Amino acid sequence: MNDTTQVIEDLQQELQAKSLMLTGLAIEDYEWERSKLLKELISLKERLWDLSEQEGKEGSA
Repeated sequence: MNDTTQVIEDLQQELQAKSLMLTGLAIEDYEWERSKLLKELISLKERLWDLSEQEGKEGSA
């Protein structure tokens, strides 16, 4: 397994963990935490897409 594959797996795990956190928020912190977590989720997804695309290009080369 190469480094990119490991990073992709780590990002997927972090994405799952953040998604679970989003579902378990307390009502009083909901809006603030929701906004913060959504930004983090978007960032993680962008990194995952970039790495997946990069790995796809390396795999086809």
